[in-house]
Amino acid sequence: MISISNENSITVSSSQKEIAQVIVYDVLGKEIKKQIGNTTNFKIQLDKNNQVLLLENTLKDGTKIHNKLIH
Repeated sequence: MISISNENSITVSSSQKEIAQVIVYDVLGKEIKKQIGNTTNFKIQLDKNNQVLLLENTLKDGTKIHNKLIH
């Protein structure tokens, strides 16, 4: 699972399994953005605020993977 942050978006990619959904939270646990779909590559539009974000990635088989990044 790879998460990449640039100016206006976050890209989440998986080379082996499809991602069912990605949920983006701030450090307080507030949901900022949710994207649903079965794909290996998500691009989430989000303005950059230089903050720590928590990503919850749910794979098609139900496995959950958590990432942290600064965006």
